[in-house]
Amino acid sequence: VLGIVGSSLLGGTASSGGAVAAANSSGLTFAAYRALFDTPGLLSPVWLSLQLGLAGATLAVAVGLVINLWNQYRGRARAAALIDIGLVAVIGLPSIVLAAGFVFFYNLPAVYNALPVYNTQWLLLVGYVVGFSPLAVRMLHGPLAQAGRSLYDAGRVHGFIALRAWTKAVLPLIWRSLLSVWLFLVAVIMFELPLSEVLHAPSGEPLAVAVAVQFKSQIATGTALTVVAIAAMIAVLAAVNGLVRAAGMLHRGQRARQEAAVDSLVAGLTTVNTTP
Repeated sequence: VLGIVGSSLLGGTASSGGAVAAANSSGLTFAAYRALFDTPGLLSPVWLSLQLGLAGATLAVAVGLVINLWNQYRGRARAAALIDIGLVAVIGLPSIVLAAGFVFFYNLPAVYNALPVYNTQWLLLVGYVVGFSPLAVRMLHGPLAQAGRSLYDAGRVHGFIALRAWTKAVLPLIWRSLLSVWLFLVAVIMFELPLSEVLHAPSGEPLAVAVAVQFKSQIATGTALTVVAIAAMIAVLAAVNGLVRAAGMLHRGQRARQEAAVDSLVAGLTTVNTTP
């Protein structure tokens, strides 16, 4: 991080693979940051990658949760083994090969007529979901296995439908793990390069592509864009953490009011029962 920040303040260009101070700069300068914020469109890769990261992580976590729940509650041993083999194959496949397969498949006339996502950012989003869903499945397997299904079964015995039994009994135990995996995937997708470089649409370049291609000869501008993206990701982390803390405070306040109401009711009943 210190290297990236220092490089962004040099105002340098590419020279023998490294950064050198600009000729008109006598030291550290914020010229690269001024160029980013003053020039329209230079910050668009950050917002594009952030949006794709939020959407891709949400869908990948949803897919990972569904696959894990199916294996845990409905799956059979042979089907679970086949799914595991498929996940290992996707994880082991190089991202550049996966992206090339997407290009060939979605460019077929029959596929394009049915699903015209080729040469759009939707194809990149699909690539993110397919590429990172196996990671979500692996990361969510542990928390779900630890939570088990005994609480779910207890909810079903007491008359809850399946969805309500799971959300009331199991979700409170794993929601922090879900949130952590989601935030991790947002950060990974936001800075991902191989899939982004092959599948992005001409209408806009993701962050990693802009840094690696558009600003490859402008070290300071590229690293400044990276610093801005890191700051945006930290802001997302801070916002989510603030929302979680606020929700926790509201929940504790609600519980305190409920407990006070119960104590008051018990005290009133006790007074009535002991009055001669």
